[in-house]
Amino acid sequence: MKARIATALVAIPIVLGALLCTHPLPILLVASAAFGVGSWEFLTMAGRPNKALAACVVLLFGVLSAAWITYRQGIADYWVLLGALAFGVAGMLASAKFGAAAPKPSFVAVSELFAWVGAPLIAIILLHGGVWASFAWTARAQVLMLFLPLWAGDTAGILVGMTLGKHKLAPAISPKKTVEGAIANLLASIGVAVLLGEWLHVSMFRGAACGLAIGILGQAGDLFESNLKRRADVKDSGTLLPGHGGVLDRIDSLLFSAIPVALILTIR
Repeated sequence: MKARIATALVAIPIVLGALLCTHPLPILLVASAAFGVGSWEFLTMAGRPNKALAACVVLLFGVLSAAWITYRQGIADYWVLLGALAFGVAGMLASAKFGAAAPKPSFVAVSELFAWVGAPLIAIILLHGGVWASFAWTARAQVLMLFLPLWAGDTAGILVGMTLGKHKLAPAISPKKTVEGAIANLLASIGVAVLLGEWLHVSMFRGAACGLAIGILGQAGDLFESNLKRRADVKDSGTLLPGHGGVLDRIDSLLFSAIPVALILTIR
């Protein structure tokens, strides 16, 4: 637990700094770094730990993200990204169900990587809404509607699960998760989202919808990644973050909730 807290104390200010800057470069760099490390972790689990391949996909992600920031199309962007995420996750679930052989073909692994990890990270960059001509700091960044409720829910889930948890949520996938912790996660996500929404001028309905999406889809994303690790026969996706494991272990909840939250906040 001490290692987990220490890692959070280092990582959270870096992420918050990128989120609160009105220029898109900081969030683009943070997202690219997360995608880069996550790419290596995913390709390793998929049986394709190729450094040249990982370098190429990270470069492609950076170029694609920068172009998307420059030529964003509004809400249509999120529907495209949501479609990519759904297609990639469906493919990965089908692969798990029918026992596809490992290692996966490189094209399949890269496609799944961009759909499951890349699409949500691009959605976060777009939701951030930075413009190249502006470099300032603002505490009223709408993208906080994704991160703060998620962090609050994760923290509440861990604390309640450790102290009050008795009923296993999904023992075959993640033995430590409990029903009590999951409920605490959901309630904390909704509560923080509603309160934060008042400050960010987001309606109570949208705030509650964001919290609900984060509380449900965030935990679903966590279980999804746990299942991937179980199939790959690894405890953590990586070792970069002490107390947390790998980058994918830290952002798995974001990957399922980022695009739905962006849609909730942008649909008019």
